[in-house]
Amino acid sequence: MDGERPNSPSARVVLGAWALGLTGATCLVLVGLDARPIADDWWFITDARHEGFLSYMGKYLASSGRFSQFALAWLSARLFGTAAVNVIALGLLVLAVALAAWALRAVALLRQRSPAPARELLLAVMAVVATFASAPSLYDTIGWFAASVVYVAAVVAMLAIAAVVLNDLSGRSGPLWPVAVSVGVLACAEGGFNEIVGAVTILACLLALLSAHELCDRNLRRRSSVTLAATATGALVGTLVNVFGPGSQARASAQGAHVSIAAAAQTAVNNLSFLRSDAHDGVFLLAVGTGVLAYQVLGPVDGAPLRRWTAAWTLFLMSVPWLVTSCLTAWGGSTESGDRSPFRAAFIATGAFAMGLALAVVLALSMTRVSPRRRAVELLGLVALCAGTLCLLRKAAPLIRAENMRIHALALRASAIRREVYSQLSTVTVTPAPLLTVLTQAYDLSFAPTSQQRSGWLSGFKTMSGIPTGVAVRVVAQQPRSYCLPGVSAPWVGVESCQQLDAQRR
Repeated sequence: MDGERPNSPSARVVLGAWALGLTGATCLVLVGLDARPIADDWWFITDARHEGFLSYMGKYLASSGRFSQFALAWLSARLFGTAAVNVIALGLLVLAVALAAWALRAVALLRQRSPAPARELLLAVMAVVATFASAPSLYDTIGWFAASVVYVAAVVAMLAIAAVVLNDLSGRSGPLWPVAVSVGVLACAEGGFNEIVGAVTILACLLALLSAHELCDRNLRRRSSVTLAATATGALVGTLVNVFGPGSQARASAQGAHVSIAAAAQTAVNNLSFLRSDAHDGVFLLAVGTGVLAYQVLGPVDGAPLRRWTAAWTLFLMSVPWLVTSCLTAWGGSTESGDRSPFRAAFIATGAFAMGLALAVVLALSMTRVSPRRRAVELLGLVALCAGTLCLLRKAAPLIRAENMRIHALALRASAIRREVYSQLSTVTVTPAPLLTVLTQAYDLSFAPTSQQRSGWLSGFKTMSGIPTGVAVRVVAQQPRSYCLPGVSAPWVGVESCQQLDAQRR
């Protein structure tokens, strides 16, 4: 552990924060490791096994323009098979922490503070945990392969861009063109993952240019202007190719996409329910604690210009991703029930809001001029982190339990399918195994008759399960009593709680 610094948190605070950070990170990792292929994953993974890269890309680009998503899905599924679900989840979480730590090191250098690698890594862990804890659905964000390679991968790409730009400015030397090319390519790939993050990146570049104009010296202004212009250009190109590709246009037409200010406004208002849920669940306390920790590790925000731009970035994080997410999902016709953005897309807004809240805490503490080593500050940080971690545990525990129940159900189902296929039966009986939670929009077969299953999904399931084309599938419409949770019902996939199933048997 690095030596004590005048304004750094004390050893007991660091140890306590590490314990809480690793606890929160363990929850997120378990969600990813306990996930199994579901919904679109069936096609993404099985097609990658049998098709070459160009064939795979051509097939999926016909339905969407997210070229980076399909490239990452093909590569990971080709390398790891069904384990790609877990590898991508864990890999993106680890990469997010590493990039956040790299960016924080650059921030420390820009503020002319000596690096404190261990404590910057701690802050990175807490920031990532606080960001992901805010997700409306932990499963759809981390565990659903087809969603994580769109939304989480795009956020990680944005984080990589920020880390590269900040470290270039903190180095203040070396050729500029390799950095500009690197961030331009990264931004283009980011836009190819997700158009929401691409649009947010372009707007963030504009604010960053204004910030650098006032806060940086002449040399840094020049470097930042070039790198930020390259980033904005790359994000614009990637986003335009994504949005205006033939596949995205066909998808938009099928979803009835159209620009409507009223629809965007309605979705924006409805999306506030995600923030209210996070506040009610208490997970935003992690962001508060992260803000206190950032104040202790990086020090206060000094000077009127820096405070003014910190306030501007705080407002940006709390509002712009929320508005962009609301507008693009409403205009794309991809809102879910209740005219809200899908859980997986809303993570962009809630995660950014959490980091904006942490930045607001840093700014508020800086304006009080209280010492980062004051006992009151240390106590505030630890209490917020402890309470937020407990809230995350309460949020993640039912999901992890549901995932483990699904793992057992999938093992039994796979065994039964193998037996019936080996026996060369003309019809295979299949028991659905939807995730036992209402906080997901990922679809397994539902507890409904075979004729009422979603069109086309049975073919994807058959391919994933190794059921021959000529063999029919009969779906069991009755939910087993062994596959339920107390108080958990999800009518849209025919899931009833244990109490409801018991009542039917009386």
